[in-house]
This record gives sequence, structure tokens and C-alpha cells, in this order.
Amino acid sequence: MSAIFWISSSTSSIIRGTWDRNPPKTLISDLDDPMFLKYDITSQRIFWLESSVLDFIGWLSGEEIHFSSKTSSASEVYFNIFPNPVQVKAFDPILQDDLKGTCHILNGRCGDICTPTGNKSKCECDIGLQLQADQRSCDSSFTNAERIAVDQSTGNIYITAISSQSNSSYVGVLHRTQLVHKILIHDLQNPKAIVLHSAKGILLWTEIGIFPRIGRASMDGTSKEYIVTINGGSPNALALDFETDRLYWTDGQRNTIEYTDLDGRNQRVLATAKDAQLADIVLNRQFLYYTSWNRQ
Repeated sequence: MSAIFWISSSTSSIIRGTWDRNPPKTLISDLDDPMFLKYDITSQRIFWLESSVLDFIGWLSGEEIHFSSKTSSASEVYFNIFPNPVQVKAFDPILQDDLKGTCHILNGRCGDICTPTGNKSKCECDIGLQLQADQRSCDSSFTNAERIAVDQSTGNIYITAISSQSNSSYVGVLHRTQLVHKILIHDLQNPKAIVLHSAKGILLWTEIGIFPRIGRASMDGTSKEYIVTINGGSPNALALDFETDRLYWTDGQRNTIEYTDLDGRNQRVLATAKDAQLADIVLNRQFLYYTSWNRQ
């Protein structure tokens, strides 16, 4: 049944009433000038202040908060605070809820970081560690690095790394001084070339697995997408033209040099070299240089 509580100044008591017009009931009487009645729904408790137990009081005035003992005629301590305050409340840590989430017991059975997600938990790993197949433990093993690219703005090193296990290869980043690495994009198929567009916060990489393709993501590993799919090809190398925002690559199977916009549009074949087995590629101003395994 819903209830309403109030303080009776004439009897110095706390009274409880109901909405069905039943006679009010005095809960506590003979109080010493009770004031500021509060009801806590969670604990179902009533709190109030009395003059006999009130040592200090606080109030707001303009942009100041004042404190004074109950026997003083003026404020004894005040602080300048932010503009336009409207209310002041006291914080009592004893009255706060002691909530225990899904990570409280045994760290949610996670080997490193446990993150509560509703009534469940999710295991994650710190920088330099990789979540294992059991989705609980972390491992700091480092697979074979294939290619590297340096972020000119931070000095951090980005890598493509190949694992002997299926779909365990990834793109990662190494801190320039702390000698720790973080996996940014995982479950890749034989990642190979990698380039960075630091000014736009973009990284691009190639995969030469069953489905050869070129991927793009933000440099923190988010917003992953594939912008080019190459049927029967092998994108071995990448190069960026920062003036035109074009991405160039060599295809070692189709023996072509191709380019596209950074979003995968306007894909074109720039040149072909029959039986050359094209390998690496670099840009220098208006010139493009490439290497091949079958040409000197």
C-alpha cells in the first residue's frame, strides 16, 4: 500500500499516512526539532535531522557554499563553487549500495580483464595479449611478422603477422618505446602488405588467402571493411599517393599494377607485365617503381 510520510512540528514526531484516508499513525515521537525528512526507496528507511545531533549545517548563497555550527550566528567556512548551484546534499558512503557484478567472483573466470555485460561477463586482454580459443585466457605469443609500416605521427610500428593456425593472423601495432604490442584486427587470411594514411587515420592491408582482397580500417582497428576483392589474384604490395588519395598495388598472379580510391571506387588497371610475377611497389612524386621475381 502506498504511503506518505511527514514531520509534525507541533508534536515533534514523524507521521505515516495512506492514500485511502485511514487515520494517520505516529511512527516516532518526542524528537528534538526534526527536519529534512527523506525516504530511501531501496532500503525502505526514513532519514531526518534533529537539532540535538546536528553539529554542522550547510547552505548555498550565490556561487558559494557555506558551513556553520548550529550555535554560530554566521558561516564559519565557505567555498567558491561553480555558477548557479541549486541544491546541496551530503554523501554518506555507509548508505551506498554494495553491488556485486558478474566479475566479482573469481574475476568472472577471466585470465586478465573481466567486463560485466548485463547478467553475464566478457573476458578481454590487455595490450600485448591475445584472447585464446577458450574465450577466457590470454596469451602473449608473437606470430611471424610479414610487413611493417611506421606511423610518422606517433612513431608506432604497424605489422601484418602470419600464424600457422587457420584464421589466426592479424594486423597489430607495436609501441615505439614500451615494447608492447596490441592486436588490432584478427582472424585474417594471410595478411601481407600494409600502408598507413596517418593524416586520415586509415590503415590498409592485403590478404592473399583463399579470397584475395584489400581491407581498410581506422588506425585503432575499428571500422573494418574490405574495399577490393581480387578473383584469382595475389596483391603483394601497396603504395599510397597522398596527393590524389589513390591506393596502388601489384598483383603477382595477374601481373598487373592497379589503383583505386581509398573507398574502393574507380578501380583501374594501370599497367601489365606478362609473366613478370610482380612483387613490391613504391611511389616517388610522379614516378612509380616496382620489382618482380621474373625480371631483372
